[in-house]
Amino acid sequence: MKIKYLSILLIVFATVLSCKDNSEQNGSGSGDGSIVEEPLVVSDDPAVLFVHEGEDLASILESLPEEVKEVRIGAGTFKGNFVMKEGVSVSGSWNRDFTDSKGITTILDACGKGIVLTQKEPFTETAVWKNLRLTGGYVTTADTHGAGAWLKAGGSLEGCEVCYNINIEDGNCGGGIYADAGSSVIRCHIHDNGGNRGGGIFTKGTVSFCVVEKNMANGKGGGIGVFGGNDTGSRGIVYNCLVKDNSGSEGGGIHVERYGTVYNCLVTGNTAVRNVGGIQTNGSYGCNIINCTVVDNTDPEESEYSSAICCSEHGVLMNNVTDGRIIVNNKYLFFFNNACPNDMLLQNVSPWKAERHSDSSHVYFSSLSSVLDGDYVPVTGSSLVDKGIEEISVSGHEDGVVPDWTDKDYSGRARRTGNAIDIGCNELQL
Repeated sequence: MKIKYLSILLIVFATVLSCKDNSEQNGSGSGDGSIVEEPLVVSDDPAVLFVHEGEDLASILESLPEEVKEVRIGAGTFKGNFVMKEGVSVSGSWNRDFTDSKGITTILDACGKGIVLTQKEPFTETAVWKNLRLTGGYVTTADTHGAGAWLKAGGSLEGCEVCYNINIEDGNCGGGIYADAGSSVIRCHIHDNGGNRGGGIFTKGTVSFCVVEKNMANGKGGGIGVFGGNDTGSRGIVYNCLVKDNSGSEGGGIHVERYGTVYNCLVTGNTAVRNVGGIQTNGSYGCNIINCTVVDNTDPEESEYSSAICCSEHGVLMNNVTDGRIIVNNKYLFFFNNACPNDMLLQNVSPWKAERHSDSSHVYFSSLSSVLDGDYVPVTGSSLVDKGIEEISVSGHEDGVVPDWTDKDYSGRARRTGNAIDIGCNELQL
């Protein structure tokens, strides 16, 4: 894990050198715009502003006229630190004539100096940033979260790539992104970031349809750290995401605390240095893991808590499928309809055996291939098909709440096609 962390660090430092060597083409105001070979496009709409490579993007955003509600950024690299403005949408990867381009061609690079994108205060009016690459963030200051982006309520990233950012200060959260309650991260690729808790992203908001891979955390949550806060109004929710090839001390893929919820996710190929290669929950109160497929994750076999999923706090654990151990050690956990290999379900690691559960509801199998195909879809006629449950009574258990179900499975197809939903992140399409 130290080697991987060092490799990310070297890449960030390389961007710093690149920034120094190419300062004439940055967004710090030193460029003269000579790299733009065609006439600049100017909007006739006062609410829309076009920004071209070579212009000082950070200063432009700081001094936007009140009538501007949309900023469109052309292809190129813009260097510096950028600040969100309430009610202003910002989109990148436009062609020179400002027609949509394919792929991400607009790069925001902090050059190893602080956070790439910062939202300084919660917004009432949403600000959406999309189709951008956020890279080169490097944070060593205490109480400063995220390195690629620090979002607060009303802030949103959509279709962005967040990569090669590091937040190494003890106590800080989110190597790539820190998403506070009320924020959202949608269809983003979050990779090759490093931090303490939540190597790729630490969220109290909503994360959906994202790929989170190859991130590293010194502490918990190699890919994602999910923290719901201290009340039901600030739950962290992660759904329909791919979480793969991340590494952390505990919870190599995902670590969940306090009202956090994870559902319809594929968690695979992650590694924990200490224990729980897949998904770990602790920290008290309402941690919900529902309809996830957790396979091919690793941790030290000698660890007492070596497992694919380990739930040690209140909440709901149901409709999940794993190829490893499921460990449950809290009597206030709702524990139903999970699938794992024979003899891989443990409930007595501590005296806190789950009381609200049904042993007969769980599914056991001899090999993963007998229940899932190569795309992690239930095999026709297998014990996963139509064996999930969609409702559960939480009477007397105020900490755990089952989320509203999406109408799509992890792969974007119908979530329910038979008499009941299937176990795992994908639904067999009948």
